[in-house]
Amino acid sequence: MDEFLEEINKIKYHLRLLADTLYDENYPIESLVIELDWSREDLDAAHNIFEEYDKKVEKEEKINWTEFEFRIRDKFGIGYQTVKLIILAFYKNHQWTNVCKGYAKEHDVIEFKEINSISDNELIKSKLPPISGNELISLLQKDGWQLHRETNYGSALNKQFGSDKKVTIVPRTDKSLLIETLHAILSRTQTNLGRDGLLKLLNQFSFSSK
Repeated sequence: MDEFLEEINKIKYHLRLLADTLYDENYPIESLVIELDWSREDLDAAHNIFEEYDKKVEKEEKINWTEFEFRIRDKFGIGYQTVKLIILAFYKNHQWTNVCKGYAKEHDVIEFKEINSISDNELIKSKLPPISGNELISLLQKDGWQLHRETNYGSALNKQFGSDKKVTIVPRTDKSLLIETLHAILSRTQTNLGRDGLLKLLNQFSFSSK
């Protein structure tokens, strides 16, 4: 009975994600969840692994990318080809991009051409203002974003835009967010604010970033 209810809940979760994609075809994570038959817990587990290695990248630790790959393979019982799908999905969704780039550089295959051809300078050319995760969470809430839930990798916030709902996850930290992380949060698939939208909010609410 418990297994039956668990399966029903997973189907409901998939249907909600599928409904979201009707408004925008560019939902790589939602498509990944459905393709791999993941539950919310599976997606959280994947985020946890990526978050662990993202911290290693931030600390400039030497990373064994083969170990990283097998952490994912062993966790989900998948092969190398499926790991590539996960990497591409997170990258296209502007999440854990440092981890995705690090792994892609170690695996120079045609599927990762998009990742390996982008220079670091392209991600900082927009000159985004420095802001901490906690500051951004506060700013978004002033703009009407609702705190949906807390995760191991940050605060999940959402906001309804007509028939469409945007969802983003902001790391809980007093440190300035990495440019790539902030760039992802401001992207079309998450808050859709962009640099100009962020600056407008900072000015509107007389909020001074660091």
